[in-house]
Amino acid sequence: MTLLRPHQSIFRLGRLIAFGASLCLCWAASTGRADTNPEHTTIAASEKPASETTEEPGPKRLGFGLGIGYGYGIAPRSQQSGRDAAQVEILTLEPQLRLLLERFGSGRSWYHGDLEGTLQGLLVLNFSPQTGVGGGATVGLRYRMMIEKRIQPFFEGGLGFGGIDFNLASQDDGFEFFIEAGVGARYRLSSSIALAASLHWQHISNAQTHLPNVGIDTIGFMLAIETP
Repeated sequence: MTLLRPHQSIFRLGRLIAFGASLCLCWAASTGRADTNPEHTTIAASEKPASETTEEPGPKRLGFGLGIGYGYGIAPRSQQSGRDAAQVEILTLEPQLRLLLERFGSGRSWYHGDLEGTLQGLLVLNFSPQTGVGGGATVGLRYRMMIEKRIQPFFEGGLGFGGIDFNLASQDDGFEFFIEAGVGARYRLSSSIALAASLHWQHISNAQTHLPNVGIDTIGFMLAIETP
């Protein structure tokens, strides 16, 4: 048996990869030519009713996403000032389902956009001043402006409930309400994938159902990958 030296093995592997890639490119090119055959296109178009050939495809009804955000505690109310609830640092993971509710305006309208209903899961990890975890779900609305095809500003808000175990002195653990709001923009990478970035505010409180309850407010950034 003849043993191949390492550089010979790599060279042979490279040739195999190049050969396979060439076959794939040839196949793709032949497929593309077949799809762009004028006769084929003419026949396919003639078989469709006139209403189908001129009508644009409707917007997709469902969209999915996964977001990750990091927020810092703030004290918008005097009762939170100097308390440990205003010192939290929270990492949030949010899987999201979006449903198109209504499309407003047209491409010529400044308010042209989609109103979407959202359902989000929440996984919340706290790192300061104590470590802790929380979770829940929210429902909400998002309005996504579609003046530009690639860059689409949006604003959103949601309300839900869940629970936390943050071990704070000023905010009791257990059942909590979650309120969220954000403003940002989406950038379409392709017809099926988009990146979203937003300024994100989150409020956690139990509405005085158990004490102490000064409330937790955070503000930070959220990044998400979404299917349009």
